[in-house]
Amino acid sequence: MKNIFFFLPFLFFGITSAFAVTPLENALKQTVMFERTKDVDYIYSAKVKSEHWQIRLGDFPAEPLYFFIINGKEIAEFNDWPTINWKRSDVR
Repeated sequence: MKNIFFFLPFLFFGITSAFAVTPLENALKQTVMFERTKDVDYIYSAKVKSEHWQIRLGDFPAEPLYFFIINGKEIAEFNDWPTINWKRSDVR
């Protein structure tokens, strides 16, 4: 019971972001096969559950190389492809 008193100030003041998991962190935990598209901007696409995931190619080096988009909303940007769970159909 005493452990709940440790978290009460965080919950009361709305300081939960330190404990929150971001959409990118959730996405990186999933094994996904991205298919190459014919679109020159949105180069990869995947259907994950009921969501449409896309990878947009940035204007590197002025912008990050990749932009990660879920259902039309930009979630994150990165330069190195996350190779642990995300695969690309055209890369072996």
